[in-house]
Amino acid sequence: MNIADKVKMEFENAINAAIKDWERDYGKPAGLFSRNRKLDRVTMIKLLCLMGGNSLRKELYDYPGLNVSASSFSERCAAIDSKLLYYVLRRFSDTDSGNDAFLYKGRN
Repeated sequence: MNIADKVKMEFENAINAAIKDWERDYGKPAGLFSRNRKLDRVTMIKLLCLMGGNSLRKELYDYPGLNVSASSFSERCAAIDSKLLYYVLRRFSDTDSGNDAFLYKGRN
C-alpha cells in the first residue's frame, strides 16, 4: 500500500469516527440522511473537504462516479453542520494542541 492509499484510508476512517463521535457527543444525527441516496454523509463530507476553487458544476463532474445536480448537492449540503466538518478535520489532522493550522500528523 502506497502513501496515498494510506492517507485516503486514514481520511475515510477519520470521517467515520468523527460522525460516530458527533452522534454520541451531541445526541443528534450528523445531518439528516435517513434515506439512501447517492450523496450520503461520508460522500458529502469528502466532497466538501476535497473541493477546489472551480465552479460547483465542475467539482461535481470531476468527482469520480458521481452524477448529481448542483441543486441536490446544495440541499444535502444544508444538512451538514459546519462544526462536524471542523470535527472531521481536527480528527484527521490528529492534533489536539488547539492550533488551527490543519496539519496531517504535524506535517505541513
